[in-house]
Amino acid sequence: MDPAAPVTVAIDLGGSKHLSAVGIQWEFPAKAFAISVSTDGVKWSEVYATDSNVLTSNRIVLGSVAATRVRVVMHEVRCLFCLPFLA
Repeated sequence: MDPAAPVTVAIDLGGSKHLSAVGIQWEFPAKAFAISVSTDGVKWSEVYATDSNVLTSNRIVLGSVAATRVRVVMHEVRCLFCLPFLA
């Protein structure tokens, strides 16, 4: 496993849902991440992305997005407890 590679978490919602928001509590906060949704698990639509997150919890308002699956891709972790030369 490449520690520099993005980390992906996909969640099957068990059927079609209308999502108004996505909430994330980070154990290790992502500095850069994206959220995508899918209705079939094949075609994904990115609904949110950032490269400057500084929060340990996020609530992203989506309006009303139909999805059967949600995917979060963490591109870069924010190192909260690293020495400055390691971050």
